[in-house]
Amino acid sequence: MFLGALSGGLATLTLLLIVMNFAYSCIEILLRTYISSQKGILDKKKIFSANYFAVNMGWALGPLLGAQVQGWQLNAIFYAGAIASLFPLIWLIIRTDVPREFRIQQVKNNKERLSTDSKKILRQEDFSSGKLFLLTLASFLGAFVYGNPVAYLSQHLVQHYSAQTTSSIVSLMMFTNAAVVLLFQHYIISKITRGNMLKFLMIATGCFVAGLIIFLHAGESRPAWIAGMFLFALGEVIFVPTLFLITDLIAPAYARGSYFSVQNLGATGAALSPFVMGYILSTEDSVVAFGFLGIVIFFSFLLIYCMRINQLRVNES
Repeated sequence: MFLGALSGGLATLTLLLIVMNFAYSCIEILLRTYISSQKGILDKKKIFSANYFAVNMGWALGPLLGAQVQGWQLNAIFYAGAIASLFPLIWLIIRTDVPREFRIQQVKNNKERLSTDSKKILRQEDFSSGKLFLLTLASFLGAFVYGNPVAYLSQHLVQHYSAQTTSSIVSLMMFTNAAVVLLFQHYIISKITRGNMLKFLMIATGCFVAGLIIFLHAGESRPAWIAGMFLFALGEVIFVPTLFLITDLIAPAYARGSYFSVQNLGATGAALSPFVMGYILSTEDSVVAFGFLGIVIFFSFLLIYCMRINQLRVNES
C-alpha cells in the first residue's frame, strides 16, 4: 500500500494491485483453513460468522472511509489502507496463542504416511478431484452472479437512465446489500446444517432469480431496486457460508488448505462478470442479460446438487 502511494505509472500500480489481491487471497485461505481446523461444526460456524461479519463491515466501510481521507490528499487512501492492514498483524503478535492453536498436521519426516494419504486422496471414487472440481465450478458460476452485482447492474442502469438516477439507485443497493449481510448472516449461518444445505441453496437460488426479475422490471422505482437487492443479498448470505461448509465437509483434515485454495479460484467469476455482462448488455436486450444470469445461478445450484452432499462422509477433524 505504501508503494502504491509512491508509484508513478499505471503499470507499476497495476502490478502492486495484483500483489495486494494475491496477499488478500492468501490471508483469506489461511483464515478459512484455520476456521476449518476447529473442532465441532458449531464452533466453525460461529468463527466463520464472525469473520464473514468483519469482512463485510470492511467492504461496507472501506469505500466511505477511503472517500473521506482522499479528500485530504490524493494518496491518503494508500496510507490509510497500509495503516489499517497493520492492525491484524499487531493483533496476531499480541495474541500469540492464535498461531499456536493453528496446528497443521505434520507429515514431514513421515514419507510413508504422506504416500499413504496421497494415495487415499486419489482413491475414494475420484472423491478428491470430482467433488472439488464440481464445487469450484459451482463457486465460479455463483460468484459470477452474486460476487459483483453492482458492477453489471450499474452498467444496465447507465444504458437506460441518467447518471443522477444511476448514482442514487446504486448507493441504495450498496447500502441494502451491506445491511442484509450484516443483519441476517449470523442467524442464517446458525441454521444451516449438513442435512438442510440443499434446501437452503434452493431458497437462495430462488432469491437470486426473483431478484433478477425485479431488477428487470424495476424501472426508476427505488423501492423495487431495494427489494431486488434485498433478495439478492439474502441469496448471497446463504450461498457463501454453504460453500464454505461444503468445502470443509469434503476436505480431508490434512489437505484443507489445498481444498480451500482450489475452491477459492471460483472467486474469479466475480472478476469476469462485469466484462462478460458489459458485452452482453451492449449487444443484447436486458432480458437476455438477466436471463443469462438466471441460467448461470441455476447451473451453480445444479452442480452442487450433483455432488449429493447428504451422502458424503463427514471428515474427521
